[in-house]
Amino acid sequence: MKAMFEQLIASLNISPISNDAFHRLTSILRQQTDDSIASFISQVFESLLFLEKWAWQKLSQESDQTYHREMLHALGSFNKQIVFIDDHVNHDDKYRLLVPDTLDSINLIFEQFNNNQNSCIALASIWFDNLSYFIQEYPQLGRSPVITHINQYFGQRLLMSESYESYLSELRQSQLSPSIFSAKQLLYIKTCSFSLNVYLHTKPKNFCLTIDEILEKIGSHYLQIMEIHCYNISTWSKELLACITHLTGLIDSCCSTNKKEEELNQILFPTEQILFNLIEVLIRVVSYEPFYKEINNQRSEDASMLVNITLHFIMNILLTQNITFLTLSKNEFIPQKTADSNKLCLLMEMCDDYPIVYDIIWALSFNKDIEKQLRSNAPFMSKLTQLAKQSENEQTRKTIGGILWNLDVNHENRPITDKHKTKEFDIMISYSHKEKVLCKQIYEELIKAGYRVWIDFDQMHGNVMDAMTQAIEQSNTVIMCMSEQYRKSNYCRAEAQYAFQRERKIVPILLQKQYKPDGWLLFIIGQLLYVDFNKYELPHAMELLTKELKATETNDENALHVSPKENAQTSHMKTTLSVTYPVNILQWTEKQVQDWLVEHDLVQMSRLLKNYDGRSLIYLHRYMKHGQPQQILNLLQEDSIRRTDQSLSLVELSHFHSLIHQRKLIFQSSVPKRTTRKEKCKDNNAS
Repeated sequence: MKAMFEQLIASLNISPISNDAFHRLTSILRQQTDDSIASFISQVFESLLFLEKWAWQKLSQESDQTYHREMLHALGSFNKQIVFIDDHVNHDDKYRLLVPDTLDSINLIFEQFNNNQNSCIALASIWFDNLSYFIQEYPQLGRSPVITHINQYFGQRLLMSESYESYLSELRQSQLSPSIFSAKQLLYIKTCSFSLNVYLHTKPKNFCLTIDEILEKIGSHYLQIMEIHCYNISTWSKELLACITHLTGLIDSCCSTNKKEEELNQILFPTEQILFNLIEVLIRVVSYEPFYKEINNQRSEDASMLVNITLHFIMNILLTQNITFLTLSKNEFIPQKTADSNKLCLLMEMCDDYPIVYDIIWALSFNKDIEKQLRSNAPFMSKLTQLAKQSENEQTRKTIGGILWNLDVNHENRPITDKHKTKEFDIMISYSHKEKVLCKQIYEELIKAGYRVWIDFDQMHGNVMDAMTQAIEQSNTVIMCMSEQYRKSNYCRAEAQYAFQRERKIVPILLQKQYKPDGWLLFIIGQLLYVDFNKYELPHAMELLTKELKATETNDENALHVSPKENAQTSHMKTTLSVTYPVNILQWTEKQVQDWLVEHDLVQMSRLLKNYDGRSLIYLHRYMKHGQPQQILNLLQEDSIRRTDQSLSLVELSHFHSLIHQRKLIFQSSVPKRTTRKEKCKDNNAS
């Protein structure tokens, strides 16, 4: 074979070359396998090097010869094999074979692009794609003059052109005609994007475009393309898959390069909702099973590349946006969709490579369905238990401790302690350490006022969750210091929810300008009034806080501390409905919830709310009361169709809402009036 190959290569200098020579060259190239290719290259390296240089020249020429084009296609496939030969061919030899040593042939190819020579464009795209695969594998070679020249051209002449934008606009159509995927369209959207993606990862010093210019050019188009096509992934053509793969890679590369969160937000994520929508889309893509099964297959396949790029993009967004996955929990459908589509296995596999995923899993584990899926995975639970004790990284130990805390049903089932017993502390301050300075001032003012206050100034070490539990158990009241950072924090959410579970009096205060409680935090505080520490000077804000702490009644929606006068209606309800069920809805079991729903002819709700306990009912009621009505209705309708195959009855939903309100009135009337701090002092003086 060696002699024949060298003889055929020598014939390339003869004009015209016979079709038979092209046919035999094509056959030899196609015969090479992953096992034989390294040996073949070592035997015919110089002849092969001549063939590669000859091919670069021929790529700039329009040819109608079938055998000619077939041989170039075969050589392109052969070159792709060369890229991914591990440890058999050194990278210098690969570079000599794959990268032309002058710019002349490259410039001639660029001229053909302008002449719309489709056969030339299609073949040249294969060669440029191979260069991208090569630089992706060996980024240290990505700043060579030839690679730099190619990407300067791609950036200035292709990416910033009207044609590129026109091709992007075509991809925004919901129904795509196969005819739009021409050789030139794929050159612009696939090949150009792929090349710029891997080139940007080499961190070039004098690139012709800024990251902002690239994002402004393609960012909004990309978001719309993904939003439109993420719901019909099973119908994607291989051309659409290739375009989306490399557009995603280019956007991800830009986000990796631009570490300034505020600049990225101005261009790509001007609103938080756009960010949430994109992550939901990316989750939908990465969880598509046929793609997911490709994750460990060929590195060069678009499906496998898209999964890896998308996973990296999700992690990159979390890092550049300085958020955890908990930020997304204001849109509760994201954790729920994660549970419904069984994507947890994917996240669990990522933990070793991306430790931040533990923080994501902690945030997701506040969802009941996620919680159950985690508990049922014995190997992962064993891994968590071991790492919680043995991990060398303290932050990882803390995070895993938080996951295990959420999965521990024991703390939820502890009997409620008597709130009127003397506690070691009057107040616990729950806050994000981003607001440490102001919280320390509040702490000092409360101490001066005679309160016994627990606060963590040093970000607890050791078993953080146990320390938090003990602090809440030993306090009568929990002050929640609300801010965006507070809502983002898994620690703060765990504290807030445990305080709610233990029926501690909750007094919220606002520490961040223009922040409005949302997501899980809104569920916790309900309609409680809060003191805005941004609106008043500290002395006046402290006066208002002190009055709230001394108040005998609150507007706490969970009704644990409200004592309205009992009227005839609530008295009647209490005598007729409290026989079977605990007065406090929080104490209802899953069975009691089901019995109560069926008893009140809420049959569809009973099917929809299967496995709900009393606490879940309270959360749902709050969500219905404080969320956007249309959004709530849409989400409930989606859940009803998915879980019961029926549309949700609005009459039944309204009746459910009314009955929960009645149950709360019953409980409110049963709670004795609490003695204020001032009244206690009077009683002590009188005695």
